[in-house]
Amino acid sequence: MDLVERYIAAVKFWLPAASRDDIAAELAEDIRCEIEEIEQQKERKLTEDEIADLLKARGAPMVVASRYMPQRSLIGPEIMPVYLLVLKIVAAICLLPLVIAWIAAPYFGSENVPSHLLTTPANSLLTAFAVVTIIFAIIEREGIIPAKTRNWNPKKLPPVKARGRIKRADSIGDIVSCLVLLWLFLAGYMSHPDIWGPSSHVTLSPVWVPYWQVMLTLVVLETPLAAANLFHPVWTVPKILLRMLIDLGKAAATYWLLQSGVMRSVEIGQLPAHDAARFVFFSQQFAVYAGVIAGAMAAIIIVMALVRLLGVARRPALAP
Repeated sequence: MDLVERYIAAVKFWLPAASRDDIAAELAEDIRCEIEEIEQQKERKLTEDEIADLLKARGAPMVVASRYMPQRSLIGPEIMPVYLLVLKIVAAICLLPLVIAWIAAPYFGSENVPSHLLTTPANSLLTAFAVVTIIFAIIEREGIIPAKTRNWNPKKLPPVKARGRIKRADSIGDIVSCLVLLWLFLAGYMSHPDIWGPSSHVTLSPVWVPYWQVMLTLVVLETPLAAANLFHPVWTVPKILLRMLIDLGKAAATYWLLQSGVMRSVEIGQLPAHDAARFVFFSQQFAVYAGVIAGAMAAIIIVMALVRLLGVARRPALAP
Protein backbone atom coordinates (compact mmCIF):
# COMPACT_ATOMS: atom_id res chain seq x y z
CA MET A 1 0.00 0.00 0.00
CA ASP A 2 3.00 2.31 -0.20
CA LEU A 3 1.74 3.66 -3.52
CA VAL A 4 -1.66 4.46 -1.98
CA GLU A 5 -0.03 6.24 0.98
CA ARG A 6 2.06 8.35 -1.38
CA TYR A 7 -1.08 9.17 -3.37
CA ILE A 8 -3.01 10.23 -0.26
CA ALA A 9 -0.05 12.36 0.90
CA ALA A 10 0.09 14.06 -2.51
CA VAL A 11 -3.65 14.82 -2.38
CA LYS A 12 -3.38 16.19 1.19
CA PHE A 13 -0.77 18.73 0.04
CA TRP A 14 -3.42 20.53 -2.02
CA LEU A 15 -6.28 20.31 0.49
CA PRO A 16 -7.31 23.09 2.91
CA ALA A 17 -5.64 22.63 6.29
CA ALA A 18 -8.93 22.67 8.23
CA SER A 19 -10.38 19.62 6.46
CA ARG A 20 -7.19 17.96 5.23
CA ASP A 21 -7.06 15.00 7.62
CA ASP A 22 -10.79 14.19 7.42
CA ILE A 23 -10.84 14.23 3.62
CA ALA A 24 -7.62 12.18 3.43
CA ALA A 25 -9.06 9.54 5.79
CA GLU A 26 -12.27 9.36 3.76
CA LEU A 27 -10.35 9.05 0.49
CA ALA A 28 -7.99 6.41 1.90
CA GLU A 29 -10.93 4.31 3.12
CA ASP A 30 -12.64 4.64 -0.25
CA ILE A 31 -9.53 3.49 -2.12
CA ARG A 32 -8.93 0.63 0.33
CA CYS A 33 -12.49 -0.65 -0.13
CA GLU A 34 -12.16 -0.42 -3.91
CA ILE A 35 -8.89 -2.38 -3.85
CA GLU A 36 -10.38 -5.06 -1.56
CA GLU A 37 -13.41 -5.41 -3.82
CA ILE A 38 -11.25 -5.88 -6.92
CA GLU A 39 -8.99 -8.34 -5.08
CA GLN A 40 -12.03 -10.41 -4.07
CA GLN A 41 -13.15 -10.51 -7.68
CA LYS A 42 -9.70 -11.54 -8.92
CA GLU A 43 -9.07 -13.79 -5.88
CA ARG A 44 -5.54 -12.42 -5.52
CA LYS A 45 -3.61 -9.37 -4.41
CA LEU A 46 -3.32 -6.54 -6.90
CA THR A 47 0.10 -5.84 -8.34
CA GLU A 48 1.76 -2.45 -8.09
CA ASP A 49 1.00 -1.77 -11.76
CA GLU A 50 -2.69 -2.54 -11.22
CA ILE A 51 -2.84 -0.26 -8.17
CA ALA A 52 -1.10 2.45 -10.21
CA ASP A 53 -3.73 2.09 -12.97
CA LEU A 54 -6.49 2.33 -10.38
CA LEU A 55 -5.04 5.54 -8.92
CA LYS A 56 -4.45 7.01 -12.34
CA ALA A 57 -8.12 6.41 -13.18
CA ARG A 58 -9.09 8.41 -10.10
CA GLY A 59 -7.10 11.38 -11.35
CA ALA A 60 -3.99 13.38 -10.50
CA PRO A 61 -3.71 14.36 -6.82
CA MET A 62 -4.28 18.05 -7.56
CA VAL A 63 -7.43 17.24 -9.56
CA VAL A 64 -8.80 14.95 -6.85
CA ALA A 65 -8.16 17.61 -4.19
CA SER A 66 -10.02 20.20 -6.26
CA ARG A 67 -13.21 18.10 -6.08
CA TYR A 68 -13.36 18.73 -2.34
CA MET A 69 -12.92 22.50 -2.67
CA PRO A 70 -15.48 25.23 -3.44
CA GLN A 71 -16.10 25.51 -7.16
CA ARG A 72 -15.33 28.80 -8.94
CA SER A 73 -16.11 29.81 -12.51
CA LEU A 74 -13.21 32.06 -13.43
CA ILE A 75 -10.59 29.61 -12.14
CA GLY A 76 -11.55 26.01 -12.78
CA PRO A 77 -11.43 23.30 -10.07
CA GLU A 78 -8.48 21.51 -11.65
CA ILE A 79 -6.10 24.45 -11.18
CA MET A 80 -7.72 26.05 -8.13
CA PRO A 81 -5.29 24.42 -5.62
CA VAL A 82 -2.28 25.76 -7.55
CA TYR A 83 -3.90 29.19 -7.86
CA LEU A 84 -4.46 29.44 -4.09
CA LEU A 85 -0.92 28.25 -3.33
CA VAL A 86 0.61 30.85 -5.66
CA LEU A 87 -1.55 33.59 -4.11
CA LYS A 88 -0.28 32.68 -0.62
CA ILE A 89 3.35 32.77 -1.75
CA VAL A 90 2.95 36.09 -3.57
CA ALA A 91 1.12 37.60 -0.56
CA ALA A 92 3.98 36.59 1.74
CA ILE A 93 6.50 38.23 -0.59
CA CYS A 94 4.42 41.43 -0.83
CA LEU A 95 4.10 41.69 2.95
CA LEU A 96 7.84 41.27 3.53
CA PRO A 97 8.61 45.05 3.27
CA LEU A 98 5.97 45.75 5.93
CA VAL A 99 7.57 43.19 8.27
CA ILE A 100 11.01 44.74 7.66
CA ALA A 101 9.64 48.22 8.43
CA TRP A 102 7.95 46.99 11.61
CA ILE A 103 11.20 45.43 12.84
CA ALA A 104 13.38 48.39 11.86
CA ALA A 105 11.17 51.16 13.29
CA PRO A 106 12.14 50.69 16.99
CA TYR A 107 15.85 50.85 16.17
CA PHE A 108 16.04 53.51 13.48
CA GLY A 109 12.96 55.53 14.43
CA SER A 110 9.72 55.48 12.48
CA GLU A 111 10.61 58.81 10.85
CA ASN A 112 13.77 57.25 9.35
CA VAL A 113 11.99 54.23 7.85
CA PRO A 114 11.22 54.85 4.14
CA SER A 115 7.50 55.55 3.82
CA HIS A 116 7.19 53.39 0.72
CA LEU A 117 7.89 50.31 2.86
CA LEU A 118 4.59 50.99 4.62
CA THR A 119 2.50 51.88 1.54
CA THR A 120 3.97 49.43 -0.98
CA PRO A 121 2.50 46.18 0.46
CA ALA A 122 -1.16 47.16 -0.04
CA ASN A 123 -0.58 48.30 -3.62
CA SER A 124 1.59 45.27 -4.34
CA LEU A 125 -1.03 42.88 -2.97
CA LEU A 126 -3.73 44.30 -5.22
CA THR A 127 -1.47 44.27 -8.28
CA ALA A 128 -0.19 40.77 -7.58
CA PHE A 129 -3.72 39.45 -7.06
CA ALA A 130 -4.82 40.89 -10.39
CA VAL A 131 -1.79 39.61 -12.31
CA VAL A 132 -1.93 36.11 -10.83
CA THR A 133 -5.67 35.87 -11.46
CA ILE A 134 -5.29 36.96 -15.08
CA ILE A 135 -2.47 34.46 -15.66
CA PHE A 136 -4.46 31.57 -14.20
CA ALA A 137 -7.58 32.61 -16.11
CA ILE A 138 -5.52 32.32 -19.31
CA ILE A 139 -4.17 28.94 -18.18
CA GLU A 140 -7.73 27.80 -17.47
CA ARG A 141 -8.92 29.01 -20.87
CA GLU A 142 -6.08 27.29 -22.73
CA GLY A 143 -6.38 24.08 -20.71
CA ILE A 144 -2.63 23.87 -20.09
CA ILE A 145 -2.53 22.21 -16.66
CA PRO A 146 -5.52 19.88 -17.15
CA ALA A 147 -3.82 18.45 -20.24
CA LYS A 148 -0.71 17.65 -18.18
CA THR A 149 -2.67 16.04 -15.33
CA ARG A 150 -4.12 13.44 -17.67
CA ASN A 151 -0.67 12.00 -18.33
CA TRP A 152 0.58 11.77 -14.75
CA ASN A 153 2.28 8.61 -13.44
CA PRO A 154 1.38 7.35 -9.91
CA LYS A 155 4.75 5.57 -9.63
CA LYS A 156 6.52 8.95 -9.71
CA LEU A 157 4.81 10.21 -6.56
CA PRO A 158 7.30 11.23 -3.81
CA PRO A 159 7.67 8.89 -0.81
CA VAL A 160 5.68 9.63 2.32
CA LYS A 161 7.75 11.21 5.10
CA ALA A 162 7.44 9.22 8.31
CA ARG A 163 5.99 11.20 11.19
CA GLY A 164 8.56 11.77 13.91
CA ARG A 165 11.64 11.24 11.77
CA ILE A 166 14.71 13.40 12.36
CA LYS A 167 16.78 14.52 9.39
CA ARG A 168 20.28 13.13 9.67
CA ALA A 169 21.58 16.37 8.14
CA ASP A 170 20.23 18.22 11.20
CA SER A 171 22.06 15.87 13.57
CA ILE A 172 25.30 16.22 11.62
CA GLY A 173 24.88 20.00 11.66
CA ASP A 174 24.47 19.99 15.46
CA ILE A 175 27.68 17.98 15.89
CA VAL A 176 29.65 20.19 13.50
CA SER A 177 28.32 23.34 15.24
CA CYS A 178 29.55 22.02 18.57
CA LEU A 179 33.02 21.38 17.18
CA VAL A 180 33.19 24.82 15.54
CA LEU A 181 32.03 26.57 18.72
CA LEU A 182 34.55 24.64 20.80
CA TRP A 183 37.35 25.61 18.41
CA LEU A 184 36.32 29.30 18.42
CA PHE A 185 36.31 29.40 22.20
CA LEU A 186 39.63 27.59 22.63
CA ALA A 187 41.18 29.79 19.91
CA GLY A 188 40.38 32.84 22.05
CA TYR A 189 37.68 34.44 19.91
CA MET A 190 35.08 34.17 22.66
CA SER A 191 37.19 33.84 25.81
CA HIS A 192 37.72 37.55 26.61
CA PRO A 193 35.52 40.68 26.40
CA ASP A 194 37.93 42.69 24.24
CA ILE A 195 38.23 42.10 20.52
CA TRP A 196 41.22 43.66 18.79
CA GLY A 197 41.72 43.95 15.06
CA PRO A 198 43.56 46.09 12.51
CA SER A 199 42.79 49.66 13.66
CA SER A 200 39.79 48.46 15.64
CA HIS A 201 38.87 47.71 19.23
CA VAL A 202 35.51 46.50 20.55
CA THR A 203 34.79 46.24 24.27
CA LEU A 204 32.01 43.83 25.14
CA SER A 205 29.91 43.22 28.22
CA PRO A 206 31.59 41.31 31.07
CA VAL A 207 28.82 38.75 30.56
CA TRP A 208 30.32 37.89 27.15
CA VAL A 209 32.76 35.24 28.42
CA PRO A 210 30.49 33.46 30.94
CA TYR A 211 27.71 33.53 28.32
CA TRP A 212 29.81 31.53 25.88
CA GLN A 213 30.91 29.23 28.67
CA VAL A 214 27.26 28.46 29.39
CA MET A 215 26.45 28.09 25.67
CA LEU A 216 29.42 25.79 25.16
CA THR A 217 28.29 23.65 28.10
CA LEU A 218 24.80 23.37 26.65
CA VAL A 219 26.12 22.52 23.20
CA VAL A 220 28.43 19.86 24.64
CA LEU A 221 25.42 18.38 26.45
CA GLU A 222 23.52 18.49 23.18
CA THR A 223 26.19 16.56 21.26
CA PRO A 224 25.33 13.09 22.68
CA LEU A 225 21.68 13.78 21.79
CA ALA A 226 22.71 14.70 18.23
CA ALA A 227 24.81 11.54 18.01
CA ALA A 228 21.86 9.44 19.24
CA ASN A 229 19.61 11.09 16.67
CA LEU A 230 22.14 10.37 13.95
CA PHE A 231 22.02 6.61 14.54
CA HIS A 232 18.37 6.44 15.64
CA PRO A 233 16.64 9.32 13.81
CA VAL A 234 13.29 9.15 15.59
CA TRP A 235 11.82 11.53 18.15
CA THR A 236 10.91 9.98 21.50
CA VAL A 237 9.46 11.67 24.59
CA PRO A 238 12.80 11.75 26.52
CA LYS A 239 14.62 13.16 23.47
CA ILE A 240 11.97 15.84 22.96
CA LEU A 241 12.04 16.93 26.60
CA LEU A 242 15.85 16.98 26.71
CA ARG A 243 16.03 19.02 23.51
CA MET A 244 13.44 21.45 24.86
CA LEU A 245 15.34 21.95 28.14
CA ILE A 246 18.64 22.54 26.31
CA ASP A 247 17.03 25.04 23.91
CA LEU A 248 15.29 26.85 26.78
CA GLY A 249 18.69 27.09 28.48
CA LYS A 250 20.06 28.72 25.33
CA ALA A 251 17.14 31.18 25.28
CA ALA A 252 17.77 32.08 28.94
CA ALA A 253 21.49 32.57 28.26
CA THR A 254 20.66 34.78 25.27
CA TYR A 255 18.42 36.95 27.47
CA TRP A 256 21.26 37.19 30.03
CA LEU A 257 23.66 38.44 27.35
CA LEU A 258 21.28 40.83 25.58
CA GLN A 259 20.01 42.53 28.72
CA SER A 260 23.59 43.32 29.76
CA GLY A 261 24.16 45.44 26.64
CA VAL A 262 26.58 43.45 24.49
CA MET A 263 28.67 46.32 23.13
CA ARG A 264 30.19 48.83 25.54
CA SER A 265 32.51 50.73 23.18
CA VAL A 266 33.50 50.56 19.51
CA GLU A 267 36.55 51.99 17.75
CA ILE A 268 36.96 51.18 14.06
CA GLY A 269 39.70 52.90 12.08
CA GLN A 270 38.54 56.14 10.50
CA LEU A 271 34.89 55.55 11.44
CA PRO A 272 33.49 58.76 13.00
CA ALA A 273 32.79 58.56 16.71
CA HIS A 274 29.06 59.27 16.27
CA ASP A 275 28.74 56.37 13.79
CA ALA A 276 30.62 54.05 16.12
CA ALA A 277 28.31 55.13 18.92
CA ARG A 278 25.34 53.87 16.93
CA PHE A 279 26.59 50.29 17.38
CA VAL A 280 26.48 50.81 21.13
CA PHE A 281 23.04 52.39 20.81
CA PHE A 282 21.68 49.41 18.87
CA SER A 283 23.14 47.10 21.52
CA GLN A 284 21.29 49.02 24.20
CA GLN A 285 18.08 48.76 22.19
CA PHE A 286 18.49 44.99 22.12
CA ALA A 287 18.86 45.15 25.91
CA VAL A 288 15.48 46.91 26.13
CA TYR A 289 13.80 44.18 24.10
CA ALA A 290 15.82 41.28 25.55
CA GLY A 291 12.80 39.92 27.39
CA VAL A 292 10.62 40.03 24.27
CA ILE A 293 13.27 38.31 22.14
CA ALA A 294 13.94 35.60 24.71
CA GLY A 295 10.22 35.14 25.31
CA ALA A 296 9.60 34.67 21.59
CA MET A 297 12.43 32.14 21.43
CA ALA A 298 11.02 30.24 24.41
CA ALA A 299 7.51 30.22 22.91
CA ILE A 300 8.80 28.80 19.61
CA ILE A 301 10.82 26.15 21.45
CA ILE A 302 7.80 25.05 23.53
CA VAL A 303 5.49 24.97 20.50
CA MET A 304 7.98 22.84 18.56
CA ALA A 305 8.24 20.45 21.52
CA LEU A 306 4.44 20.17 21.73
CA VAL A 307 4.21 19.47 17.99
CA ARG A 308 6.82 16.73 18.33
CA LEU A 309 5.06 15.25 21.35
CA LEU A 310 1.79 15.27 19.41
CA GLY A 311 3.52 13.49 16.55
CA VAL A 312 4.82 10.80 18.90
CA ALA A 313 1.36 10.33 20.41
CA ARG A 314 -0.26 9.94 16.99
CA ARG A 315 1.96 7.22 15.58
CA PRO A 316 3.45 3.92 16.71
CA ALA A 317 7.17 3.68 17.45
CA LEU A 318 9.18 3.93 14.24
CA ALA A 319 11.99 1.66 13.31
CA PRO A 320 15.48 3.18 13.17
